[in-house]
Amino acid sequence: MVQWVILTLSCIDVIDLIPTDIMNGLLLSTTVDRAGIHVNKRIPISLSLGKKSIFSKKSSSEEWHDQVEFTAGIFRPADAKFPWPLVQKHTDTYIKRKGKLSQPEVDLRLSTLIEDHEARDVAVAACAHLMSPASVRASLNVGLDVAPASFYGLNTYLQCLIAANKANARAISDLEAIWATLLLPNTIPGPGAAKRYLEGVCTILGASAVPHMDIPPDFAILARRAFEEYASQLEGLKLRCQWVLAHSSVAWMAKLQLETQPTGSNGQKLPVALLDTHFPNWRIWSNWRPNLERIKMLDGMPSDRRGILDEMLALEGPDFITGEKPTLRAGLIAQYGAAKPNVSFGTLVFTVPKCTRDELKELLDSLVVALERAINGGDKNFKFFGELTLVRPITVNGLQIIEAVSAIPEIPTCCIHKVVLDIWNSRDSIGGKHITSLLHLITTLDLPEGDILRKTLLKDWLLCGIEKCIQECQKAVRNHIENGLEWTHLAAELHTFLMVVKASNCFKLLRTPLRKHLENLPPADIFQSVIDIHAVAAGEQALDTSPRSKLLKDSIEAYMIDQLIEKGPNSSPSRQILDALLGIWKSGKDIERQKLAIAVCRVPNMTHFFRCCCISQIPQLPMQVVKSLHEHMNTPRIHKDLSCLKLTDILANSNDRDFVQCWKIVLYNIIEEVSDTILEYSLDHLKESEWFHWTLNLHALFLNTIMNSKISPRRILQRQFHQMVEQLSEFIPTLARLQEKVSDNFLSYQSIIIGCPEPVWITNLLPLLRALRVAQEQPAEQLMHGIVGRLTKDFKNAFKISQCIQALLDITPEGFSACERILESHEEKDVPTSVQEVALAGWFLDDDMTEGDKAALKALAVTLDLRAFEDGIPNEYWYLLSSARHYYEEQEKKVLAEADRLDDIKIALKKRDPVGTAILLQQLGVEDVHPLDEEMGTLPPGILDVVERRGENGFEISFPLTSFTDLDRAALGLGTSKTLLVRVFVDYTCEMPAAFCAHMDDDDQSQDIDAVHTPWVCLDDTKDPEAAYCGKVTTAFTWQLNRHLHRHLKVGTITIASLHTFITNNIRALAHSCLICGANHDAPSIRLRRSTPCTLPSCNLLFNTIPIEIRIPELRTDIFAVDLILTTVYAAAMSNRHELLPGCPITTNAGVTAILNALPVLSILRDAMHPSAILRTYHPSAEQLLTWACTHFRGFVTSATGRAKIPGFPRRPSPAHRRRARSGNLHGRRAVDVV
Repeated sequence: MVQWVILTLSCIDVIDLIPTDIMNGLLLSTTVDRAGIHVNKRIPISLSLGKKSIFSKKSSSEEWHDQVEFTAGIFRPADAKFPWPLVQKHTDTYIKRKGKLSQPEVDLRLSTLIEDHEARDVAVAACAHLMSPASVRASLNVGLDVAPASFYGLNTYLQCLIAANKANARAISDLEAIWATLLLPNTIPGPGAAKRYLEGVCTILGASAVPHMDIPPDFAILARRAFEEYASQLEGLKLRCQWVLAHSSVAWMAKLQLETQPTGSNGQKLPVALLDTHFPNWRIWSNWRPNLERIKMLDGMPSDRRGILDEMLALEGPDFITGEKPTLRAGLIAQYGAAKPNVSFGTLVFTVPKCTRDELKELLDSLVVALERAINGGDKNFKFFGELTLVRPITVNGLQIIEAVSAIPEIPTCCIHKVVLDIWNSRDSIGGKHITSLLHLITTLDLPEGDILRKTLLKDWLLCGIEKCIQECQKAVRNHIENGLEWTHLAAELHTFLMVVKASNCFKLLRTPLRKHLENLPPADIFQSVIDIHAVAAGEQALDTSPRSKLLKDSIEAYMIDQLIEKGPNSSPSRQILDALLGIWKSGKDIERQKLAIAVCRVPNMTHFFRCCCISQIPQLPMQVVKSLHEHMNTPRIHKDLSCLKLTDILANSNDRDFVQCWKIVLYNIIEEVSDTILEYSLDHLKESEWFHWTLNLHALFLNTIMNSKISPRRILQRQFHQMVEQLSEFIPTLARLQEKVSDNFLSYQSIIIGCPEPVWITNLLPLLRALRVAQEQPAEQLMHGIVGRLTKDFKNAFKISQCIQALLDITPEGFSACERILESHEEKDVPTSVQEVALAGWFLDDDMTEGDKAALKALAVTLDLRAFEDGIPNEYWYLLSSARHYYEEQEKKVLAEADRLDDIKIALKKRDPVGTAILLQQLGVEDVHPLDEEMGTLPPGILDVVERRGENGFEISFPLTSFTDLDRAALGLGTSKTLLVRVFVDYTCEMPAAFCAHMDDDDQSQDIDAVHTPWVCLDDTKDPEAAYCGKVTTAFTWQLNRHLHRHLKVGTITIASLHTFITNNIRALAHSCLICGANHDAPSIRLRRSTPCTLPSCNLLFNTIPIEIRIPELRTDIFAVDLILTTVYAAAMSNRHELLPGCPITTNAGVTAILNALPVLSILRDAMHPSAILRTYHPSAEQLLTWACTHFRGFVTSATGRAKIPGFPRRPSPAHRRRARSGNLHGRRAVDVV
């Protein structure tokens, strides 16, 4: 035992040193060499054992599983090379380790090992020799070890039987082991496993001496289970009609049919007896002899087709009817014996008219052939086959139709399957609705491939159906025609069908009357021409209910009834017109000529002769004439007037008398149609010359009608009308001149033609026009034009106007002036009639008026509906004079008010556009007012008092400075100035920018009235002013204000009031803004008195470069305060106390004293025009030191004034004292009062 363990460990150590993949290769190669046939039955074991796994603690059962699995390898108990001793040795070792155990305990432990081991057969081989027979048999449960249906585990179970027999023969008999060994090849699991097992069992039974199946009980259980599964499998194949798979499953039973006895000669159980017991239908399946090629073809059909042909496919299966025939189809034939015309199988119904088996057999054989053709013929053939076999009873004729249709190639224009099916299904009720199907069917029957179909279908029922279809279609066409419905499509369809029937093989089989009718059919081209005529006519809106289109409509409909339905009377004129139209259609496909012919047919009141003549002329007419005639004959009613004008020109310009004679009837009808509007339309749309030329053309075309007094044509064709036109044509220049001079004149040839009655024309308008022609180019002509303009549209005042115009021919210039003024006042709507009558009475009393003048005035008064007081205003009409006086007074007021209004407009315009307004006033000759005066006139009193005009475009505003205190004055450098004067120069033409200058009232410039000012011009590109520009001296106050004004005036519109407000606000807040840029210091709660630069570096830099008198205002106004500051600086330098001079630009005390000693008397700097230049002459750094001394501290120093002075304190030092101070001999404090 110890040696075996050592050997095992040594082997494991050696194996552990070999790589896993190499070890697997060695194991696999050796096993394949020894038992290559079983290599694929077990998965190769990949051994990977390390030292940790060897020395780790494992249970004895786990160690047993690993050892047995490793030892068995890929061998099975049925293999000859299976290592029986080795695997059993492992079990012996396992049991010995457990100590002394009883047999039940051994059985329990080993049964557990068998249950837990993966390879159950190997475990049985290793453990069965130590187990009791009952325990071994108990561990082998066929019901649990073998899965139903698929028989998974059968191979392992048989291996277990072999292993148990070999290890413990008392548990498993040798017969069971032999059966297990023989059945191993039939244990492949999965589909067909039951069939394979039964095949193996039957083979063993035929060769063994087993008297019955109870001897191997487990095999009997498996056999019963297999029979159940096998029968269920075949039943499923039968239901699904999977005959190929079913045939392969039952082929093994064919050889068993030779055995007729259930047991052999020696008493053994034969397979037949077993099958009869457990599978009674096996003989039906074994008798099955299908056509293999056919069932393979059927098996290859798609599932959707198989689903609808299941009962038909069942006929190829086993004979479950008689049980003896090779197929169910043969069994169906064999069982038929009753005299029944219909045989049913499921939903299939077979029609057997003769009720014989041979007829049924022939029908079923034909069905098989038809099915094969349907399967191979495509979807259409298959659907057609299903319609004739599944939906309705299966007949010989139906199968013949299927065969015939399958022989016809596919036709692109129709589906022959649908056509035949439609006709076949409706064979007892074929009518007009089947015309399309019959058309395609008859066409197909005439094909070479349609011979079989023709023999099958061309029967009496089809001929009757064709005749009935023709009759119903004829009736439909007639009904549509009689009811006014659209019928051309029905007629065309019927004609096509009749032509096809006439040319087909069935024509000679029809009845004689129908054949004669078909023989007289019109050719297709003639029939199509009639249809085209109808189509063009419909497009031209000719086929309506009006009488003028009845002739063409009746002609076409009568022709259709005569040719398609039945012969009948047809009027000769109608047929002549239709023949004429057909001539147009035969001449060529010219749509314009065809439409023109249709239009001619629509012309009313035209004889058949002229109508046919017009149609016959159409082919010879030029295309341009054809288009014009068609266009003008078919225009809508609203455009008929234009068509009348155009058609008149066409006929008048033609030299063909026959053409004119025929087509002027068309023009006459159009004139009749538009007689109410043609005159107005022609007058509105034709020029003068064009209109008179058109009337001349009408006169030439219809001369006979115009001169015939027996007829009463329309006014445009009457003799009186044309005479009036002829007379009116003489006054065309006079009327044109009247139209040119008077825009609102009503008198024109148009108004005369339309609204003037003949008596008025002769009595009044002719004399009026003659008078206008005489007065042409005379002074009275314009007056006459004005009076003629008052002529009304109804010509009711024509007599008054005519008398007035004739009276004006004998007028003098004085009378002409009087008439003109009366007419002008009358045309003014606001002049009362009383005023006009008073003025007229005054002209009558004028001694210069002649009798002709008074007659003209009286005629004018009658025309204007005024009363003419030839002898003055009577007393009873005194109110007329009062009304006239009141009128003229009101006119005077209105004139004055209008003048004021115009002045206001002029002022408003100047505010918006002064330049444009000045130019406009100059063009109008109106005296202009200067804009500055206008603006000053609108100023409020508070501002007007401080503004004075200076020059043409300048004004000066004064601002009092009395509100400033002494400290404010000292801080801003105002000195003793009381008033600020700002002079502004504005160019109101906007050609130059604004300019300004600012002075104090005590400046030389302001005191000298004649002084010439040089103002600062506020150009866009100039900087703020920095130096003096007008005058010699500037102050800190005016210097800062100048910069504010420059910024304000160079942007925005300048007005005196806004400028006054701006300067006033800036003066008050000057100390609160930056001296340089004007920015607010944002210190509202602090009282500031002097302007300083802001914190911007640019402002501080510029502050150091501006004139010193601006930086130090005291240099002009308070030199004593400057002197005090310089004295303190001097004292600090003399005492060598430089720390008292923080930030001083002069770093040495000697330098400070040297500069101060070099300075002149401060009054020189005060009176100098440029103090900075004076300081540089004394010392280069003098200005720098002086600026620092006066500005480096907060606040400012000023001389005390008023009550701030110290009583008894010396007020001013003497000049000698001042000189001693500069020389260093100053003792004590300087005598200056300071704050």
